[in-house]
Amino acid sequence: MARMSLEERSRAVGMLGAVVFILVYACKVWGYGDLNCIDKVHTDFLKHSLYVKKSTPHIMLYEDLGRFPLRILIRKSYWDLLQVSS
Repeated sequence: MARMSLEERSRAVGMLGAVVFILVYACKVWGYGDLNCIDKVHTDFLKHSLYVKKSTPHIMLYEDLGRFPLRILIRKSYWDLLQVSS
């Protein structure tokens, strides 16, 4: 991974929060569908912001950043909605 200054890291973390918020917006409504496109946008953004190759395995990104695929967050949110409504 390329060296990033503290300012670049802070900007990347802030942008990551915004990207995640946009990607999971209203996921309780549409969270039952195919989520491959959401995961692709998320991982492409992570790779771009960390300056790593597109061929870098996703699991390495998640491990390095201490994150999970967004599909897990979205499915959990959708499942919680189903539990509340029943």
